[in-house]
Amino acid sequence: MDQPDALILTGIGIGTSFSVLVLLLVSVLLIRLAARLLNDDEDESALQEEASIEDPETRNRATAAAIAVTALLESRPYLRSQPTRKPNE
Repeated sequence: MDQPDALILTGIGIGTSFSVLVLLLVSVLLIRLAARLLNDDEDESALQEEASIEDPETRNRATAAAIAVTALLESRPYLRSQPTRKPNE
């Protein structure tokens, strides 16, 4: 196999993979557009409102969990991540 043949086959492979990538991108965008058109606008606004409402109890639990992990790591230094040593040291 000559050098020019290898370059041609490489170019064909790169072009094919790039074309497939663009085709997948376009198909995903078209499916997303079709889903938005078929969906009711009211459903989206209701989901966005539910997502924007913060539950104080959930927020308090998350804060308590973060404080507990921090306290645990401070009380037990061996649980902290240690810097990796180089094999030569």
